[in-house]
Amino acid sequence: MANAFSKEEVVFFEDVLAGFGPNNITAGQVSKFKPPSTAFERSGLTVHRPIPNIMLGTEGLVLADAAFADRTQLTVPSTLNANDSAPSHIRNIPFKMNAIELSDPLQRERLKTAAIQQLSATADSVVATEVAKRGSLFIKNGGAINKYDHVAQCEEAMSVRDVPIMTARSLIMNPTDYNTVAGDLANRDAPLAGTSLTAYERSKIPTIASFDSFKANFMPTQAVQAGTGWKINGANQDHDPAATDANGNNVDNRTQTLTIDTGSGTIAEGDAFTIANVYAVSAIHKNVLPDLQTFRVVSRDSATVITITPAIVAAAGNSGAQANIDYANVGSIPADNAAITFLNVTAAQPSNIFFANEAVEIVHGSLATMELDGSAGVSSMRATTDSGIEILFAKASEVSGLSTKYRLTMWMTANVLCPEMCGNLVK
Repeated sequence: MANAFSKEEVVFFEDVLAGFGPNNITAGQVSKFKPPSTAFERSGLTVHRPIPNIMLGTEGLVLADAAFADRTQLTVPSTLNANDSAPSHIRNIPFKMNAIELSDPLQRERLKTAAIQQLSATADSVVATEVAKRGSLFIKNGGAINKYDHVAQCEEAMSVRDVPIMTARSLIMNPTDYNTVAGDLANRDAPLAGTSLTAYERSKIPTIASFDSFKANFMPTQAVQAGTGWKINGANQDHDPAATDANGNNVDNRTQTLTIDTGSGTIAEGDAFTIANVYAVSAIHKNVLPDLQTFRVVSRDSATVITITPAIVAAAGNSGAQANIDYANVGSIPADNAAITFLNVTAAQPSNIFFANEAVEIVHGSLATMELDGSAGVSSMRATTDSGIEILFAKASEVSGLSTKYRLTMWMTANVLCPEMCGNLVK
């Protein structure tokens, strides 16, 4: 084969794969899904992923026919784009080596180390950014995050909303807050022992408040929102869960549009807010909580229209339809002129994200290459890392400069399947 990989190149790729998993922090904690290539391409690069059903029960020996209501299975879309430039879900590490550099093992080692770092950083950053912007459990601590009690707020927010306690959970903190919490743990014992000793020696937090905890330097920044005076413009702005719309197309029930009155400040993607008198409802037991439901801005569609997550679902909506009862997440529908209060009002803060692992998913795909036994001048290898993401390694050589171009490529993105099982903790 004219353009086959040398032994050194094969070892290079194997080492990249081996190093990718241990360097993953966020991406290693979430679910992975790879759609069938042919069906995925024919579907416009979008698949619809099911989310857990929620069903309320009833009591009594004899049940009326009305108790046997249809149940609604909700799905969310997962899309991979294939743009040639940003924003694109095709993520590359390209490099070139000439005939002299190829003979130097040290050059290959440096490139390998850099490639592992960049691939892992890219995957981690994609996941972290998506959770930080879409996780609807937004917690504004109101001061420095420096002790166990502050982290426990995340566990409380998930538990009171009926996120299953046995579900694996992850907490990824920025270095400043992580080290400060570690300092709180280190100060708990005299002499130091066990957890406090590890926190002192390595600034390491163990499993804390039901979360597997990690420190990461790629936490996105939560921008500040100084807006005031925004209100709901019009009553009955809620969402009725449905599997499909009138045309038979799958519905994304995570979001809805919301019409608002103009206030001061510019609303932006990722902003967090509450609505007056719109209290959260737990998913399974349907307890009306003492906490206002928190929402995130997905997009600013016009001067007075925003898209938000989660969608506002009330049991009384749609004349009390079964799907509304099952998937209700608020105690009441916002009233006209209900005040909107933004939560991210402190100066821009580094995020601390937390999530149920099954609520976030990496979707990744395969890219075909035209090898034709080397006659096309391109050779490729592909393999799946321990983290579950496929990586393509391709090369092409040219004779004029005796050089070879290489690329390591991931086709992947992250998708928050259940916004109410994910969140962001900030100062």
